[in-house]
Amino acid sequence: MTPLVDVVMVILIFLMLTGTFAGATHYLQANMPPVGKAATVDPGGGPARIEIRVQGNSDQMFAYVGNSPAISDEDRLFSTLKALGDSLKGQGKKPEDIQVIIFPGKFVKYQTLVRVYGSAIRAELPKIAFGNAH
Repeated sequence: MTPLVDVVMVILIFLMLTGTFAGATHYLQANMPPVGKAATVDPGGGPARIEIRVQGNSDQMFAYVGNSPAISDEDRLFSTLKALGDSLKGQGKKPEDIQVIIFPGKFVKYQTLVRVYGSAIRAELPKIAFGNAH
């Protein structure tokens, strides 16, 4: 009978610990963007979105900002994001109201995503999120 009590106590402790840790995840909110629109401005004054789709393999990077042609150079990506950000700021948007969403391809390396992220930071667009891989 003693081993059964030990097993029940271990199960009880396990359930108590997982119950307390699982409670914190209830408060996490996910802000996933809807699919299908790129670099849109809500006329009602909501946040503007700049979507970047990143493709590539090995050391190549192909970024698509909105409907623009492929950008394979980090400096061109920076200048495109800077121009788009300045355009949105000229329309009265604050930098905090401009959300950049990076959608990585399935075979994109993390180093490439860091370069895209760095370009967005250099373009003074601080609100950056990552979307689902496509």
